[in-house]
Amino acid sequence: MTEEVTNQTEEEGLDEQPNGDESRRSFMKKGAVATGAVALGLGAAGSAAAQDGGTVLVQANDFIPGAQFSVTGQLPNSLTIDLLQGGQGRDLNVVQNPGDYQGYVIRYTETPTALYAMMFVDPGDVGNVSEGSTWTFGTEGANYFADQLNLVEASISQGGSNNGG
Repeated sequence: MTEEVTNQTEEEGLDEQPNGDESRRSFMKKGAVATGAVALGLGAAGSAAAQDGGTVLVQANDFIPGAQFSVTGQLPNSLTIDLLQGGQGRDLNVVQNPGDYQGYVIRYTETPTALYAMMFVDPGDVGNVSEGSTWTFGTEGANYFADQLNLVEASISQGGSNNGG
């Protein structure tokens, strides 16, 4: 059924949009990301977040399933809001209430070179995120959250366990 809906959406999107090429690119981008997510083992199966964890938003190209990371700093609230609205003063209206999120800089701890990324947290969903705390991304249940912002919604658990999400 999902394939049928996807094909129908693609056809409707190409017919209704004034620029069919742009819609096709957007559709192809979504397909490529979904394919990559499946290849990384992020199938559509949902899972409950582990205790002392929850779900966060992270750039799709920065997301490493099962990787341990530490929080190195917090982004200013104004920057977090701007990034979740598309950056450069835009308002893509993709993330509801971007002011509710807190942005953090994270560093993967198990990589040979320093890899940094940004993570966005709804404090009502994940507690105890602070500079120096260590977390692990889940290995299952990640979902593409917003293609316009290239964000994935993924589970995290506190500490260094690699037990998924």
